[in-house]
Amino acid sequence: MLYILGIEFDKISMTNEDKEMYQNWRSAVKGKKDFKTADTLRQTLIEKRNSVMEIVTENATSLAWIGDAVMSLAVREHLLSLGFRKAHVLQKKKCCYL
Repeated sequence: MLYILGIEFDKISMTNEDKEMYQNWRSAVKGKKDFKTADTLRQTLIEKRNSVMEIVTENATSLAWIGDAVMSLAVREHLLSLGFRKAHVLQKKKCCYL
């Protein structure tokens, strides 16, 4: 739906190699406490364009804010697909979802 506004974004996808490297990074940080290895893996993931580390390293509050916007847009799109058109009805229905 954002394309209507001229907003486009690239979906970040992970290869199997990225997934394995990310899991190794999490294991090094949380399980083994091997921070030298964890730093190396993190740097490698950050250097890869469109990697999961772009998401993981963002501020959690910022990500939640973006998630709220995405959810709001999805609900609005859903309500329109159900045939609701009047603004006051859309507002009331939207509040039931959010």
